[in-house]
Formats: sequence, C-alpha cells, structure tokens
Amino acid sequence: MDFTVAFSLLQDGLTNGAAYGLIALALVLAFSVTRVILVQAGEFVSFGALTIYTLQNGQTPMTVWFMLAACCVAGVMELIRLRCAHAPAARYLRPVVWWVAVPAVIAAVTVAAPKAHAPMALQVLLTLAIVVPIGSAMYRVVYQPIANASILVLLIVSVAAHFVLDGLALAAFGPDGARTAAFTDTRFEVAGQSVALQNLLVLVASAALMGMLYWFSQKTAHGRALRATASNRRGALLMGISADMAGLTSFGLTALICAIAGILIAPFVTIYYNSGFLVSLKAFVGATVGAMLSYPLAALGALSIGVFESFAAFWSSGYKDALVFALMVPILLGCSMFSSHVIDEEEEKAGGGMRTVPRFIKALRDAAWRVPGKLWLIALLVFIAVLPFGLSHYYVTLTSYIYLYAIVCLGVILLTGVAGQVSFGQAAFVGVGAYASAVLTKAWLISPWLALPLVLLATALCSWILGAVTLRMRSHYLPIATIAWAVSIFYVFSNTDSIGASTGMTDLPPIPLPTFGFVHSYELRIYYLVALVLFILALASRNLLDSRTGRAIRSLKSKALMAESMGVNVPLLKIKVFVFAAVLAGISGWLYAHMQRFINPSSFGLEMGVQYIFTAVIGGIGQLSGAIVGSAVVGAISDWLQSILQMNVLQKFGNLQQVIFGVLIILLLQRTQHGIAYLFTAFIRPRKVPESGNALLTMHAGPAPEAGKPLLRVNRATKRFGGLTAVSDVSFDVAPGEIMAMIGPNGAGKSTMFNLISGALKPTSGEIIFAGKRINDLTSHSIADTGLSRTFQHVKLLGELSAIDNAALGAYRHGRCGMLATMLRLDRREERQAMQAAATALERTGLAEVANQPAGSLPLGKQRILEVARALVARPQMLLLDEPAAGLRASEKDELAELLKRLQSEGMTILLVEHDMAFVMNLADRVIVQNFGCTLTIGTPAQVQSHPDVIAAYLGGVAS
Repeated sequence: MDFTVAFSLLQDGLTNGAAYGLIALALVLAFSVTRVILVQAGEFVSFGALTIYTLQNGQTPMTVWFMLAACCVAGVMELIRLRCAHAPAARYLRPVVWWVAVPAVIAAVTVAAPKAHAPMALQVLLTLAIVVPIGSAMYRVVYQPIANASILVLLIVSVAAHFVLDGLALAAFGPDGARTAAFTDTRFEVAGQSVALQNLLVLVASAALMGMLYWFSQKTAHGRALRATASNRRGALLMGISADMAGLTSFGLTALICAIAGILIAPFVTIYYNSGFLVSLKAFVGATVGAMLSYPLAALGALSIGVFESFAAFWSSGYKDALVFALMVPILLGCSMFSSHVIDEEEEKAGGGMRTVPRFIKALRDAAWRVPGKLWLIALLVFIAVLPFGLSHYYVTLTSYIYLYAIVCLGVILLTGVAGQVSFGQAAFVGVGAYASAVLTKAWLISPWLALPLVLLATALCSWILGAVTLRMRSHYLPIATIAWAVSIFYVFSNTDSIGASTGMTDLPPIPLPTFGFVHSYELRIYYLVALVLFILALASRNLLDSRTGRAIRSLKSKALMAESMGVNVPLLKIKVFVFAAVLAGISGWLYAHMQRFINPSSFGLEMGVQYIFTAVIGGIGQLSGAIVGSAVVGAISDWLQSILQMNVLQKFGNLQQVIFGVLIILLLQRTQHGIAYLFTAFIRPRKVPESGNALLTMHAGPAPEAGKPLLRVNRATKRFGGLTAVSDVSFDVAPGEIMAMIGPNGAGKSTMFNLISGALKPTSGEIIFAGKRINDLTSHSIADTGLSRTFQHVKLLGELSAIDNAALGAYRHGRCGMLATMLRLDRREERQAMQAAATALERTGLAEVANQPAGSLPLGKQRILEVARALVARPQMLLLDEPAAGLRASEKDELAELLKRLQSEGMTILLVEHDMAFVMNLADRVIVQNFGCTLTIGTPAQVQSHPDVIAAYLGGVAS
C-alpha cells in the first residue's frame, strides 16, 4: 500500500465516518431523551436516500403515503387520549392540524411539484418534509404508550419497528439499489493528492450539523429541556416540561439527522432498501463510545469506525463487515465496564410483574388440578404420537419445524426471560451446530450420530468464549453486543468458500433412523425424533428451574447482588446458562441440517435471531411453555401468511410477513409483556409444603475464631467513591454470640459498611477479618461460604416465586448438585432437605401460613421477615440485618426481637442496622454510632444514650 492508496482510503473512510457520526449523534439524542436504542434509525437513512432518488426520477415516493398514514394514526390516538381525559373541545384543534392537515399539505405539494426538474435544494427540503414527520409519528404510535417500560423492552420494540419499516421500504422502493446524482464533480489537489470536492462538502456539512446539534442541546432552552427530561423525567414534568413533547421532538430531530446522512452518502454508495440497518449498526459503535450520552465522543468513535472499515475493505473486502462488527464487542465491553451511566434494572420491586388471570381460566385450573399430573403427561405424549396421522406430509414437516423453533426458544426463554441476559444471537449458534455437522458428515464422512457430540462441543466452546466476554456487560450493552457478534458470524458463514459461502452446502446425509411398525417415511421418522428431543429438553429445562440452580438462575435477572450474598457465583452461572441455551440451539441446528439436507447463511442471520426473540415474547418469555406456544402461533401465522401472499395482488407488497410480525410484537408489548403462556401459569400446582424440622436450622459449622477473639473485626476500613468518602477509618469488633447494632442518620455510611463486610463493595483501605480470615479480597459468594448471611435495606425477593421458594434460596451454598444432575432429577434428596429447612425457617419467623403465596404479594413487613427467614436457611455464623424492623407493626417488631434473642441464645452472632431506637436499645448488647462515615462512639445502649456527641448529632439534643 503506497501513500496515494492510503490517502484515498483515508478520504473514503472519513467521508463514511462523517455519515456514521451523524447517525451516532441521532442515536445518542434518541437514547438520552427517551431511553430508546433506535435500531430503526437506519430506515430513516434509507428513506432519505431513496426518497430523494425517487424525486430526482420525477416520481412520487411511496414514503409520502407512509408518512400520511402514520400521522393519521398518531392523530387518532391523540384524539382518543383527549377524549378519555375529557379535554375541552379547543384542545382537539392542535392534533388535527399537526397530525392531519400539515401532513396532507406535504403530500399534496409532493404530488403536484415538478419533482425531476426542481433544484436539488428543493428536492432535499421535500425529502426532509416527508421523512421527519414519520419519526415523530413513530414515537407517538409505538413508544409513547410504553414510555416507562424498561430499556430492554424498548429495545425489543425498536427491533420490531425496524422490521416493520424494513418491510415497508421493500414495498416502497423494491429490491434494486439506487445512487443519486453527485453534488459536484469538481476535484482539486492537496499535497499532490486528488481530493473530491463532494467528499469535502460531506465532511463540512456533517461537522456543521454536529456542531449545531451540540449547540442546540447545550445552549438553547429547548435543548436544556430535552436534557432535563433525559436526566429526570418526573422532575422535568414537575417543572412543566412535557416528556411526551420531548420524545416527539427528539424523534423528529433523529429522523431529520438520519435522513440528511442518507442524502449525503447516496451519491457515494448504492443504497438498497435495507442498507440503512448495517449503516446504523456501525454508528452504534460510535454512540456506545460516548456511552450513548456524549455527542463529541460518539462522533469521534463513529469517525474512527469509518476509517477502520475503509482500510479493512482494502485488506479483506469479503470479511470487512465481519471485522467491523467483531470490533464492536471489545468496544462495548470497555464502555460497559468503565461507564458510570449504565442503567441497571436492580431497582425492580419484589412485587413487580405480578399477574392476574381471567376468572374462566381459574375455573379451568380447578378442574385441571383434579387430574393427576402424570395423566396430563401421558395425554401429551399420546397427542404428539397420533398428531401426524391426521396431517398431510406438508403439515407433518411444518410441525417438525415448529418443534425445531421451540428447542431454540427454550434456550431463549431460559437465557433472556428467566436469567435476564438478552441475546439476539441464538440463530448464530443454530448455524454453528448446522455447519459443524455439515462439515463433519459431508467432508469427513462421519455419521450424524457420531458427529452430534462434536457439534455440541463446538457450540459449547464457541458460546463459552463469546459468553465470557459479552456477559460481563450490563444493561443495553449486552444485547447490542450479541447483535454485533451475530452479524459478524453471519458474514463469516457468507464469505468462507470451504463451507459454500453464500450458496451454502447441499446433499447433506440424512440421520440414520430405524423403520419401526407403520412409520416408514423419513418425514415421519424425523418428526418423532424432533418431538422426542423437544420433550426431553423441555423436561430437563423444567427440572433445572425446579431446583437450587433454577432459583439462582431466576435471581440473575434483577437480584444478582442478593444471589451473590446467598453464595451464588453469578458470573459463572451466567456463562453456564448462556452455554446451555447455545447447546439447545446447536442441537436444533444439527436436526435442521439433516432434516432439510441443505443449509445456507440466510437461515442463521440476525433476522432469525430476532425472530426467535419475537417467538418467545409472543408465547411468553417468562414461561417454558411459551417456547411451544409461541412456536406454534408463529408457525401457524407464517403458514397462513404464505398462503395469503400467493395472491397476485399481494405478491409485490414487499415482505408482508415481516411487517405483520413487527406490528404484532409492538401491539403485544404495548398491551402485555407476559405473552400468551402467562394464562397457563394458573395451572401450575402449588408446592406441597414439607413438615418443618428445627434440627435443620443448626448454625453454620464453619471455622470458629480462637477463644477470646472476635468473630468479626473491622480495622480502619475506608471506602471512597471518587471524591466522596462514605466510610472513613472505621474500626470495631463483634464478639461471638453478641448482638451489635449500628445506628446513625441517613448518609452515615451504615449500608456501605454492610456492603464492605458482605463483599458487595471492596474497601479502599483497611481490612476486614471474619472467623480469623481476611475477607477483603473475597467475592460476595465466597464470603457467604465463610458463614455470613445478610438482608438488605431495600427488599430483594423474587416476587413471582412463592415464599418457601424464596426462603429455600438461602440453602444454595449447602447444595452440591450441578446443572446436569438437576436436569436428570438426581437432586431430589438435596431439594427435600432445602425445602424442609425453608419450611422450618418460615415457621420460626411466623410465615408458615403464606408459604405458597408469591413473595411479591406479601405486605412489606412480611417481605422483610421473609428475608430474615432466607438468611436463616443459609445456617450462618453471623447475621447481617439491614433495617429488619422497617415497615413492621409493633407486634411484629416484638416477635422479631424475640426471634433474634432466641437465635442469640443458640449461639448466633448478629450485626444489625436500624433506625428504631426503642427496638435497638431493648435488643442490642452494644451499639456503634456512625455519623458522616465516621464512628462517634461504641458502647452499651445506656452509654450511647447518655453520650453528649450522640445526643447532639443523632438524638436531637444539645451537647454540654
């Protein structure tokens, strides 16, 4: 590569990077104001480029009618909202004008204007007038009804909206690409190198727009209002700033910026209806460099991606996109680990997500419970066995494909719905399994049965490597990373000649299956094989969730800190679930390859990965039954749509199936986030509560301190957060069998100290010794194994699980059965012991009567007691209780105090934080008083109550 080539590549890279930078700024704008990761930003790019191309050819673009239809729908929704709010008649005029009249005028002008002969400036203005209202209308129709949903729900909706717009773009512009007329053909020389004026114009225009957007956000009243909404929606509302108006404005600006980006790059590259998605995905890298919040960093990151892509294309054009998207993963990892702006969902309340079912479902449930569970299982097996004899060969094959879908969706539900680790890349693992088996069986002539273990090994190894990197990410970084490596793997499949590249592999051998009885055809035999595999995997998944490991997996979604304190190795468990879900996908890929006997990359692209998520959401992403229900519903709808699309009138309407799926997901998530299968939760039989046994709650038999030495010693512990010192040089001891209370005003550092002791935080300096062992550098789950168990200031329970299941989570660290053993049901003795311990703890804490009630349905006081019960099941040497009496009635406080005294008499050591002075002074042996992170005094309750500094700082008196 000489200097001339490098200069040309740099010029192209900077031009593309400038366009990526504009899109990155639009993504930052949308996310910072609405928390929406705007996956469909790329469609605005395509709309902008292809709309102006259509105008230049003297035609009326179909985006005009999309704009008019979207605005009319938004207007109707706004009028309905005003009607429900009993608004005065005068307020109806504004939505009619903005959502109906103005778009109608734009459409009329577009139809009547002399498009082909108009100046380019007029064509640009007309294009922006068409595209920008689509952005605002999309926010009103799609996002405003669910503005307060989680980031991950908004992301799924955003992907669904992308599919809708992508299908509409195909209908509007067709599959052929287009390139607009150049702005100018002028070239000039700089240092002996030729520079295109058009490239310079793009750079200047992009820089100007970036500067204007930054100035708008920082210096104008409207920009500050948008920033205020991003920082605190409720506070902005109290200040008179409408969050809805901020959302409409930000989406309009986003559509404007993306459309301009499309217009700028259209003369350089051929734009297709779906080109915008890849462009916007690359812009995501730049946006994430700025933590989705910083405009300058986002622009710089996007510019770097453009340059990297240009040089990567020179060295390896076939793998260019694979390299670019692979680069996203380490960038996202770094941003996730070092960003202070990551939004966690840890604040989810214990009762969040509680669901009710219709009355007729409850009636059916009562009838269903009269039938033994084994009979239902036998009936299901009989149904699966006889089903194909009532179907044609076509529908037998369709049912087999539905079962294959369900196998992958089982993994999606376990990973995303239960464990909360959102992955859009499961189709890539299906591809790994399919291609691995195809190579082994066709190139190496290995039997498909002998290839299966190697296929599973390859899938597990690939997923372990990817999981070890991506599962370190939090919040929205994780799903974006899965999109990145899924696209990268797809491009590897598509450009590797040894596996057929984009053509794929054909003539794969069938799976050798015996002919038995009246089952002769391969279609029928493969049906029974796939059905059997699905049944076994579903049963194994159900067994997994009904175990200590299953309860730990459920806690990963929003209670990871609590799980760590119960002894769960959260990072390792995340990887295990990730690998298991990938192995399920690999099994589906193995079956798919030898059932269809032909594979190509299109079956394993990002679209399929998204469709697996959609299928699980439709079925019910929180229930294993959702995999089968969703696959059946999606399979039936797909078949119906394919039949409808055979009609000549609809054959030219783009990808109608994709559009309908997208609309269905949006409507479903606007109405409910639980899916169809939530109705079946009513049929789950309540757990039979075992008899309690007090002997099961013996104290932890861990290492005891030497005689006369404290059980816990905190020596000059300090914790700083940047320039803030939360705990400063604190020292104290807790003797074995002692009840010690820590008191102090809010902000005194009490909860921070608890987090230091339990391992949730690491001290900046000092040391913490428990049972003679330094625990400063241990993880939370390792500290739990030493015999420490805790509760939390803000209750952390699994709201949809029963009280006894929540209590049983405390027994996690005493179990030894792993995931495979639980799937094979080899953990039943261990599970019975855990449930007996949980029942005993509930009885001792007065919660036996609510053992089968969902924890989220209990009053706050009982939820706090349930946390104490869970801590007792862990059989600790020492209890850390963070405000255990908060929310309790006087009688409940007396019962709690009596329980703690009884535990003390049995040898338990207790350290508690509490604000109720009467409760503390009547219970504690000693009291430590904290103020502004420092220790005021340590002594008996009587000594503390009479200490002048305590009276002045905490009890409200005046020091003498």
